[in-house]
Amino acid sequence: AHLPTVFNSSKLEFSRYTNCGDGVYEHVFAIHNMATDPSKGPPSDTLDYFNTLWWGARTSAFQDVVRSNNNSKSLATIDPLPDWASVGILSVADTAGYTVFAEHVRFGSPRYALPCGNRSGDGTIVSCSDPTSVPLVLQLMAGPKSDPGPCTFQQPLTQQFGILTVRCRLKPTANITDGVVHWKIPTYLVLVNNVTNAIMYLHPLRGVTAWSRFVSGINWLIVSPADNSTTVADINKKFPAGTILQVQYESTYALPCGNGTGAVVNCSSPLSIGQPSISMISLTYPTLSSTACEQSIEYTNLYGKIVARCRILPTVPINSGDPYTQLTFVSNNTNAQISYQVYGVIFW
Repeated sequence: AHLPTVFNSSKLEFSRYTNCGDGVYEHVFAIHNMATDPSKGPPSDTLDYFNTLWWGARTSAFQDVVRSNNNSKSLATIDPLPDWASVGILSVADTAGYTVFAEHVRFGSPRYALPCGNRSGDGTIVSCSDPTSVPLVLQLMAGPKSDPGPCTFQQPLTQQFGILTVRCRLKPTANITDGVVHWKIPTYLVLVNNVTNAIMYLHPLRGVTAWSRFVSGINWLIVSPADNSTTVADINKKFPAGTILQVQYESTYALPCGNGTGAVVNCSSPLSIGQPSISMISLTYPTLSSTACEQSIEYTNLYGKIVARCRILPTVPINSGDPYTQLTFVSNNTNAQISYQVYGVIFW
């Protein structure tokens, strides 16, 4: 409603929304005081208190809240989320000017121990305690003017592996032709920008094809992102020339155990009959199909995002899921190492 009023405010509010990519949206709110010098007449308001912004985020969608600090680069996770009465109004001056609302906040994982190369440069890996070893340093290097980004698309290996594969120029370092490839026991390696903390998950079945393969005078880091839709431009934006990459390690997701009734029990419990096995089979209802998955209209409408249901071979029933953890499903019995990212699982 707009009611007639004699009040004349000198306040001008700005709101800007930016799609930062990778599912991140930024809302910037600012206030400008257009008041003149009090000696020159109205409007001459002194604005020294704002009880704003009046908006919120649904905890069902954004379960993690991270707050900045005005005297530290570290971010504070607010857990558990308190009620209004116990917090009151937070002064913006006590923050670095922003708060983050996220579906899931990732904290640093253990560092992966990088291998060492042989001083002879023959491409082999030797123990880092060997006095002849050369340490591996993953510092990215810019390319020529025609291709200035550190990382480039590797079409032959992408076609051979059936997954996106890129190679990235490194500053001179140990020559190591081998990498980290897991065919039947998926594990996650994570590349981390040591300055911005930007990350990229690597493919669990073929993470690193080569740590620093020396070809035509250049050391190349050859990797496959977990997300097959990642572009080289995305990678070069996260990891520009000069970045010293850290490598972290994450274990694969542990499926829950059931007792046969649909309930989850501790895997060490005598009631446990094991974890479910997710083996896709073709749909037969309402008609025979060559696909295993279909959209669930009921749950799509309920959650406001596309939900699929997939038919699997008889296994341990689990009538619950993990709806707030982003996961990557990987096919480990196909020539093309197919992976698919999901925002969570409603029922195992």
